[in-house]
Amino acid sequence: MFVIPCKYSEKSNIRNVVSQLVKLHPTERILVIDSYSNDQSYMDDISQYSNVVLAEENQHFMDSAIWFAYFTFPDEEHYFFLQDSMEIHKNLNEFKNQEFTSFMWFPVDRELLAKGRGWHNPEQKDYARNVLAENTDFEFPEEFIGLFGITFACQRHVLTKLHERGMSKILPRNKQEMCATERLWGICLKQIGIDITENSIAGCLRDQPDPMTFRTEYLTKFTFNRS
Repeated sequence: MFVIPCKYSEKSNIRNVVSQLVKLHPTERILVIDSYSNDQSYMDDISQYSNVVLAEENQHFMDSAIWFAYFTFPDEEHYFFLQDSMEIHKNLNEFKNQEFTSFMWFPVDRELLAKGRGWHNPEQKDYARNVLAENTDFEFPEEFIGLFGITFACQRHVLTKLHERGMSKILPRNKQEMCATERLWGICLKQIGIDITENSIAGCLRDQPDPMTFRTEYLTKFTFNRS
């Protein structure tokens, strides 16, 4: 299953993402979850595809899209969590054989923290620490690897392990909290034995030549800086 949350605007590439997936994966279920878009006309365009499933009223960014897919479609053995700001270039079935594949990751290490970076501000870090303690039994480390965009592919049992330890309760309410959960996904995945750097399509964020467009042979991610 492919899962794509969409906050539609003129910058959104959702029509292309869906048409590319349909061409490359004609029998795979594609779930598009609208995030209270003011303009939902795109849904009429993509509903023509028989393997597209539409859902509405996603309030909590990628996090709630992940858990909506997990709870609503328990028969799926593998999930790809993508963004509406991507383009798909190749069939992605080879990643089904891997337990977990990140699109891209970023380190929050001692060097970065010494420069006052790694978190956008102290409030964001406090939010992450608090929701982790209130909802899960995961530890909160000072250094970790974050999961860029919360964009990844995984087998269902990975999400089951995270859900059983409370991560499905963490649902960000705004962009700052969403960026905090990018860090929490990396933190929690490591503690269930997943190395998000091991299988990665684009690799480390620091190594990317363009800070706005991340190109790989499989897919490209555009940064639109939407609110």
